[in-house]
Amino acid sequence: MGIVGTFVSIRISFQHTNGITDSTISSTHMAPNAHTIYALRFFLGLLSASFWPSVVALIFNWYKPSELAIRLAFFNVSDVAGAMFLGILQLCTAT
Repeated sequence: MGIVGTFVSIRISFQHTNGITDSTISSTHMAPNAHTIYALRFFLGLLSASFWPSVVALIFNWYKPSELAIRLAFFNVSDVAGAMFLGILQLCTAT
């Protein structure tokens, strides 16, 4: 969470960040031109940058030390696999 994590609880900032990220993604379809999409994607990247440290902090606080490596590996692999399948779904809906 970086600096924000020192001032705000992870459970509060995580919920607000996800809500703002969802609304940013949802408002992309109303963008009138490419420059608006570029700005929305920039802010989406800033918001997404806080997601990974938040989830890792939650994983470190939730699981036993002997389980941490496998849980973090599952999280990272599922992130990449989700991005791959999302690309396939976007391709299917675009055609």
